[in-house]
Amino acid sequence: MKYNILITDILIKDFVDVYKKDFSVDCLWKLKRKIDFNKYQGIVVTGGFKTDKKFLKKFKNLKIVSVFGVGYDGVDLNYCKNNKIVITNTPKVLTDDVADLALGLMMSLSRRINEAHNFILKKKWSKKPFELTTSLTNKTVGIVGMGEIGKAFSKRVKSTFYENCLFWTK
Repeated sequence: MKYNILITDILIKDFVDVYKKDFSVDCLWKLKRKIDFNKYQGIVVTGGFKTDKKFLKKFKNLKIVSVFGVGYDGVDLNYCKNNKIVITNTPKVLTDDVADLALGLMMSLSRRINEAHNFILKKKWSKKPFELTTSLTNKTVGIVGMGEIGKAFSKRVKSTFYENCLFWTK
């Protein structure tokens, strides 16, 4: 017997297909009929979906809330604990991606890449040179928060340009 799960938020089809291999899956955004919440043993939510007590009480047979992502702050933890509903998430799944993006954005801002791109598109380069930008070499970078992402960002920072890496955390 396959467990019945309800996916509450729109996910990429490939991810939905993975769930369909092992579970009987309904997608909330596709359902046009009245929903029988009692048929579901599991729900898949994203961090942005409000999975509060009012929503959770609709499921009489719920065993698991699976958060598709890292953050589970939208899930009523007390309700789940009191009703023996397991909560799972995918910690660290985006750590490297966010750290890469942060470094890329910092480099882009320092080198004014977007401004330079627009400068070229508007053909301003034929009238005057683009102003010099700031190098990140030997600069000090500050990081607020040394959780998983802060640590991953720090590794990237230390292996590229920087003399000093300062951080603040709780």
